Amino acid sequence: MGKKAFGPHQTRLFALAGHRSAGKTSLAEVLLQTTGATRTIGRVEERTSLLDHQPGERRRGMTLEPGFAWMTWRDHLLELVDTPGSDGLAHHRRVALAAVDAAIVVVSGSDGVEYGTERVLEEARALGLPRIAVINRAERMQDPAGLLEALEEAAGTRVLPLQLPFQDDEHRFSGIVNLLEPDGHPRVYRYDLDGANRYSPEPLPERYRRVAAVARERIQEAVALADDALLEEYLEFLGLPPDKLFAGLARLVRAGEIVPVLYTSAALAIGAHPLLDALVDLAPSPLDRASLLAADPEDHPVEVHPDDPFVAQVISARLDEDGQVVRVLRVWSGEARRGSWIEAASGAKGKVQKLYQVRGPRRAIAQTVGPGAIVATWEPLPGRPGATFGGPRRLRMPLPALDPPMMAYLLRPLTPRDEDALPAALDRLCALDPALHVQADPVTGGALLEGTGQMQLDRALELLRRRPGVGLEASLPPVPYRETPASPARRAHGLHRREEGSLVAEFGECWIDVDPREPDDGVHFENAAAPDHLPDRFAPAVGSGIQDATLHGPTAGYPVTGVGVRCVDGEYDILSSEDEHFRQAGALALRAALEQTGTDLLEPWSRIRVEAAATEVGGVLTELGSRRGRILDMEVGSRVALVDALVPYRELRTFAPRLQSITGGRGRFRATHSHYERLPRELVREAIAQSPWVAEGRVRTENAPGRGITRQAEYNA
Repeated sequence: MGKKAFGPHQTRLFALAGHRSAGKTSLAEVLLQTTGATRTIGRVEERTSLLDHQPGERRRGMTLEPGFAWMTWRDHLLELVDTPGSDGLAHHRRVALAAVDAAIVVVSGSDGVEYGTERVLEEARALGLPRIAVINRAERMQDPAGLLEALEEAAGTRVLPLQLPFQDDEHRFSGIVNLLEPDGHPRVYRYDLDGANRYSPEPLPERYRRVAAVARERIQEAVALADDALLEEYLEFLGLPPDKLFAGLARLVRAGEIVPVLYTSAALAIGAHPLLDALVDLAPSPLDRASLLAADPEDHPVEVHPDDPFVAQVISARLDEDGQVVRVLRVWSGEARRGSWIEAASGAKGKVQKLYQVRGPRRAIAQTVGPGAIVATWEPLPGRPGATFGGPRRLRMPLPALDPPMMAYLLRPLTPRDEDALPAALDRLCALDPALHVQADPVTGGALLEGTGQMQLDRALELLRRRPGVGLEASLPPVPYRETPASPARRAHGLHRREEGSLVAEFGECWIDVDPREPDDGVHFENAAAPDHLPDRFAPAVGSGIQDATLHGPTAGYPVTGVGVRCVDGEYDILSSEDEHFRQAGALALRAALEQTGTDLLEPWSRIRVEAAATEVGGVLTELGSRRGRILDMEVGSRVALVDALVPYRELRTFAPRLQSITGGRGRFRATHSHYERLPRELVREAIAQSPWVAEGRVRTENAPGRGITRQAEYNA
């Protein structure tokens, strides 16, 4: 295996997706062993899984990034993508789903249709992917009929079982009744219950014949009703021949009109053989997909067909065991060959020398490089997962929408060496994960790492510390508080004067009035001084100095906002006064005014939209209330609830993990800055203590009697 090149018509590219712990990776391991790709079945719980091979995955016993494997079955190449089930890593799943031709939705027979199942079904439907539902852990099903009903509701279309779970004389799940056989007669696949993946085909027992006949009749009716010619034949002969039944069923599955259902047990190694057959028979080849719309450099839509010139898209980027970056791509059109590849968005070039097929951590020289192929390269290509590469024709394939950042960590390097290494390490980290973002923290200027949740951020920190070994501490980002005048000030004085000997060398003097404004009004400056006291040419310099002085307020060093300043008078020296002298005078005047009035601390508030299951809306509202949230609007549907609220940013920093906890991974939110409000009295001391300017000793504080906030006795500029 691996020596033969397969054509696009022989290729099936599919993703295993579903709720966390539904058994996706375990099922993939059984498929690999069934096809002969591996000798033994890897076990996630025993840390022997081929696909979950990264140290973090084996330690946690869960998939953290897409896993890839290829196998052959019935002279077809099957390209498998195993996606993470955790909702905190849903962006990896979406990118993978957008790059495959079919979705195998794995449902836990013991847990039923969970939120992750619903999301996968909806995401695959939105992408136009055929969906095949596989009920894993079929030995634990309590209500098979109820599970099918819930699955049909979540899929939004008809689900059609192609099998029946088979129980032996001791009422143990020991195989499946395959309703679609080449000879038209349902058959039992009875498996040994020792997990060795051995089975024997057997005639259908008498007790299953009636229920199997009814189930098979439903399949024939569904296929016949979708095609007039088949319906006529069905009504005439009261049945369809197997070849037409298979062909008609494949058309319905590929068109998304039917979601077929199969039964497996990864733990008992039951059901892999008919699942592999279904993939060959029902899943589309790359040639069966409708043409896709890409965008050219001018954002004009362009259709992409398999026989067009080379276009490939990055599905995943990860670190191998040696810390090298490996990028895995799906070929959309043409053939992936050695040479210069161009990244569509930026036009940057990368040179590719070798292409590989990957199976977990293993690799082999790629033989199949045409449409539908999964190829990997260790070459330093530009771009993140989702990036599109090609030749001279720079086309960008679509990328699914990713969840917005919901949480952030402030990173602090431990040593100067770590500080020097951090920027490059962050660049490489963000190249691996399209949902990670880095920006400068507005309070400290340090690196702020943003992601969709705590799991993603903790995983990112693990990679930073392991490869390339950057020592750092991570904490919640500081709150970007602001200060605003507590009361008006009149004729605050600012004087800049320097003498050389008995002569005045530098001189600028002004008087200002200060009035509080709305917190989000910023800083407004107006010149009302008489021109003979303060020439117009010096007024902008006074305003510039006032802006300088608003960078750090006197209470805790936070920027000053919500202030109106009016210059009411000034003095100048016709020989020695310059713009710089009045800039310093303006700064001194505002600092004097703020010392006189004191400042109140303001905290930022965010407007958020929370999306959660309708059944969880009560817990969401309670949690928002505990965080001083104010509910603005709420829409509760039959399945999903949307809640609009205002929440202080201070409380929002830890909302993501709590939301995931109370909603069982169902909740997510999008936040935007709304406004500033005065900080409650009981939180002021904490805000001052957390100020980096206080910590650095640039601001010294003392209590201001009767005000409930702390005023500065001194501000060291």
